[in-house]
Amino acid sequence: MEQFPDGVLVRLRSREQGGYLNADEDGRGVSLSWDLKSMSMAWNVHRVLHDGSTCFVLQSATYGRYLAASSDPAPLGHRVVLGSYDDSILWKAVELGNAGYILLRHVSNRLLRAIGRQQSGVCIDVAQHQSTMMHWKVETIPTSPTARPAAAIEYFSYGALVRLQSRVHGGYLHADEDGMGVSLSGHLGSMNLAWKVHRVLHGGSTSVRLQSAYHGRYLAASSEPAPPGHLGRRVVVGDCDRNVDRVQWEAVSSGVAGYILLRHVSDRLLRADGRYSGVSIDVASNHQSATMHWKVETIPRPARPPPSEAAMEQFSDGAYVRLRSRVNGQYLRADEGGVRVYFRPYCCALNAAWRVHRVLHRGTSLILLQNAAYGRYLGYHSDNPNSSPILVKSVYYNDIKQQDLHWEGRSHPGGDSEIFLVNGGGRPLINPEDNTWTPLVLEFIPSRSGLAPDLPVPSAEVSFGVESALNLLCVPHVFQR
Repeated sequence: MEQFPDGVLVRLRSREQGGYLNADEDGRGVSLSWDLKSMSMAWNVHRVLHDGSTCFVLQSATYGRYLAASSDPAPLGHRVVLGSYDDSILWKAVELGNAGYILLRHVSNRLLRAIGRQQSGVCIDVAQHQSTMMHWKVETIPTSPTARPAAAIEYFSYGALVRLQSRVHGGYLHADEDGMGVSLSGHLGSMNLAWKVHRVLHGGSTSVRLQSAYHGRYLAASSEPAPPGHLGRRVVVGDCDRNVDRVQWEAVSSGVAGYILLRHVSDRLLRADGRYSGVSIDVASNHQSATMHWKVETIPRPARPPPSEAAMEQFSDGAYVRLRSRVNGQYLRADEGGVRVYFRPYCCALNAAWRVHRVLHRGTSLILLQNAAYGRYLGYHSDNPNSSPILVKSVYYNDIKQQDLHWEGRSHPGGDSEIFLVNGGGRPLINPEDNTWTPLVLEFIPSRSGLAPDLPVPSAEVSFGVESALNLLCVPHVFQR
């Protein structure tokens, strides 16, 4: 028993086969492996008192489950598996006095045995069949006294933007376009992969809420069954105003360096179902595997360029302009619902035209950009601090939310004619394809008649009847240089 001090990390090597006791990737089986770099060979020792004598349990450093005897038959005896905490996980060591090898005896008085190398399995068998296949060498895994793995919660800094990558499938946790589903995606430039971290105190411990940077909803557990062929329940995005518990998660160490488990308050773990499938939660004690391991990547915030009077001078009060991306040549346009904006190549459309309003707010000269198709203002919604730019109805323009609609022009170091737009709340106009600041070129739209057309009266209704502004559509571009 001296070879199993409480709290140490060990490997167990078979004398006959030379392989090491290994926790299988499915989180259930146990076998032999010869890959010394794998953490699935590492076991945490916990000494316990059972019926007045000292036993120990071996907890997988990868999956958190325990070396256990089962009732399933093996070629010899019964299978050894990864199990939950009960009497099936209790072991004792028996010294052999032979080159440091031991026997590992289960409380049922059977011995841990390696099966042949071709099968690379492990079982328990009665002591009467004792052989060198039951001999094990205990190797202590050294740990640095100064190095300490980061606690799982430390990967989630308050207010940070993060991506979560599946260890098995390689895809990232993705908030779907429908504003409801969650899946995996490999498109790193998509804002659908970005999640804002909110740390809250829940039940005496720190929990995490993950808010989609794309549409402001939260990663949530549902009561719906997982897709056909998968276990557990479906994971979705939802609001947290009614049932807060459904969006509460706890970061837990996986035992594998750089990866965490995300445990819901219902004690189920977040799991990636497949490369192109959804995401679910499942009971950890039954189906834990590497598909529940996630790598947390912090998304760096872009540096802000300095403000510039020269950039602001390009925005003449009352002018109509187009905003063209210097990166891809596409134009900022309102979508057909008159709610969100995006960059698209076609510029001769009314929803690509913006009217400039210069305003003075608290002594600072700022800009309002009003879409010619809908009469709504370009802005961010303050209720969703990490949302994409949207069109805010004029009824929202009041003293409380003015900064949502205010913009400031800042010079681009690459050229005098290029600018950045920064929102009054300090948020830049970002290209959603790569989450970077978008340098813009202003294109002025002259009126064919020489008179600026009237914009529609903003209202709570979406209106397409803007005949007076149609003269904007077919006018040649005039670039501001």
